[in-house]
Amino acid sequence: MLVVYSQPASNDKCASAKILLPSLPIIGNDNLCGGLPEIGEPNTCGLAPCNSIFYKFTTNPSFWYKDLTIDFTNIGSCNNGLRVSLYNDGVCPTLCAQHKTCQTINTPGSITFTDLAPSTVYYMIIDENTAVCSYSKCNYNFQILGQALPIVWNS
Repeated sequence: MLVVYSQPASNDKCASAKILLPSLPIIGNDNLCGGLPEIGEPNTCGLAPCNSIFYKFTTNPSFWYKDLTIDFTNIGSCNNGLRVSLYNDGVCPTLCAQHKTCQTINTPGSITFTDLAPSTVYYMIIDENTAVCSYSKCNYNFQILGQALPIVWNS
């Protein structure tokens, strides 16, 4: 009998959030396979964490609050779609103030977060949109657009 275990993604924990860099294409190709909730991790969209994956970026130093759009070009094998939250306060893993509201997406398309503060570190949490945690086969691709870019190096 062959038993295969899926390894958690390298950005399965808040402290190892994948940094989105300005010099590279801001495109993610990830999956939730093997992701596990972290002790102290915040709920997103009113649901407990399941297979969450973390990203981190710092907005540009403009003088005004700007918008950020996350364009999901692919969402595959997600039974209930994805939930996406931004946090800009707190220390890993107990992030505090959620920026605006959590958003959900079921098919390829875009979601927008408004009024991102300049020169601010944000954590983005992506998780499967389900209340019952189980092994996830969910995968996705995204790119980030908007006036909060370019993100800066000091993430």
